[in-house]
Parts: sequence; structure tokens; C-alpha cells
Amino acid sequence: MEKKSVIQKNDSHSVVGIIATIILGLYSLTMLFTVAWALISSVKGPFDFFDHPFGWPEEFRWKNYITAFEVIGYPISTGQGYRTVYLFEMFGWSFLYCIATTIITQLSRCCCAYVCAKFRRYRVARLMYNVIIIVMILPILGNLAGNIRLAKTVGYYDNFLMHLVTCFGFTGGNVLIYYASFKNVSWEYAEAAFMDGATHYDVLIRIMIPMIKTSLLALMLLEFKAHWNDYSYIMIYQPSLPNLALGIYKMQFDNSGLASEIPIQLAGCTLAIMPILIMYLVFQDKLIGNVAIGGLKG
Repeated sequence: MEKKSVIQKNDSHSVVGIIATIILGLYSLTMLFTVAWALISSVKGPFDFFDHPFGWPEEFRWKNYITAFEVIGYPISTGQGYRTVYLFEMFGWSFLYCIATTIITQLSRCCCAYVCAKFRRYRVARLMYNVIIIVMILPILGNLAGNIRLAKTVGYYDNFLMHLVTCFGFTGGNVLIYYASFKNVSWEYAEAAFMDGATHYDVLIRIMIPMIKTSLLALMLLEFKAHWNDYSYIMIYQPSLPNLALGIYKMQFDNSGLASEIPIQLAGCTLAIMPILIMYLVFQDKLIGNVAIGGLKG
């Protein structure tokens, strides 16, 4: 009877696995279909798109991508008037914003997690950890107006350098992931390094961070993707430095000129997703892989 129940249990798990695989497969196909449709539609003419929305292009208009760089723009105030930031400049600001923000944000939280994980015997480390948990629990709804007022008062509103300063912090869910990763690293590595004359800085940079590099890289890639797709923060706090996401968001409200043509807009959207797509193809093992950390043998 026991053997029969085990077989039935395995069969039920197999059925659930098959159903889950089918559902996830269908969902993946819908995502791939959307991307493929956008790619094909981005090289159509405006009339060809409306006449054959799901058909093959009558003529491949690759110049749509060049046109997208020339016509998709975002107007900003210069104090003496307005000027338009076009796609190429928005690409530059997106890379600068995402790379700088990601590095500062993740490294500062990584260092904070290291202190909380490895120096729990100190009261300040325990206090910092408790503050992290409390801040994550407290609700933050309805604080947008206050944050904007604070940004203008302090001086980091529409100021990129000051924005980088505000990226330093020690809160957020990523801190807990770093905390768990550091907790799994044996402190014997540090003790051996101290015997060889290493400092705490050497231990952190040369031993601890390399030991959790898989988690660090995965979180940095996810952080980069989140900032790349974020237009709301730029629209609210950095309106003079529009990134690509903000330009694409504004594009849907443009009803005049070539920028209003759907194939041109789809060409712009395709260009916007290419860096993230390439990043995923290059680092997919880091994003979906498991973290394995070994220990010392006695």
C-alpha cells in the first residue's frame, strides 16, 4: 500500500508538472509573438501596416529605424525656451543613469549587508538591521508631494549629481538577499586573511564580495533593467534629463508628424528593448542560476 501511494503521488506530481509546463509554454509563445509582431511591423509602411496588420511587409523599410532616431523626441525647458532631446541623446542618458545608479545603489547596500551579517556583535549593526526591517514594513503611500518638496528644498531636484548622492543607502529588499549571502560565507576565510596581515577593507573587497559575486551580478542586472524601464522617476525628479523610457512613454501621445506613425513608434520600442534583450542573452545563466558557496574543510 505504501509503495502504491508513493507511485500515485509521483504520478500526481507529473501531471501537475505537465500542466504547468503547458501553461508556461503558451505564455512564452504569447510573449514571443508580441516581440515578433513588433519587429515585423516596425519595417512596414504606414499604409501597409493598416492594410495588413498581421501580414508580411510588402517592402522592408529599414529606414524606419533611422527615422525613429530623427523624429522621436522629448521637449525640455532650457530656461530660455525649449529644445528637443532626440532618441540618440536619450540612449546616452539612459545608459549613464542606469549604470551609475545601479553601481552606487547595489554596492552601498552590499556593504551595509556585510556589516549587518558579519558584525552582529556590535550594537550599531543590530540597530541598522532592525531599521532596515522597520523601513520595509512602514507604508510609503501618499508621500510623493512631500518628496518633491524635499527634493527642491535640499537641491537634488533635476540635479543628476545630487541624485547620485541620494542613491547611497542601506534599505530595500536587496539588502536582505546580500545579508543571507554573506551569512553563508564562513568567517574563517576572513580570519585566515587577518593572519596574513589583511585589513577589513581587503577582506570585503578581495574575499567576501567575490564569494557572493553571483548574487551581486544578478541583482545588479535586475536593478539595471528596472532603471532602464523606469520613466516615472525621471519625469518627476529629473525632467531636464529624459531617458529612453520617458521618450517612449511620451511618444504615444505624439499625434503629429512621422513620430505618430505606428511603424516608426514600433521601431523606437524595438530599439529600446534591444539592450535589455542582449543583456539577458549574455547573462541569462547569472540571472537564473543558483548561488553555490563552499566552506572550509577542517
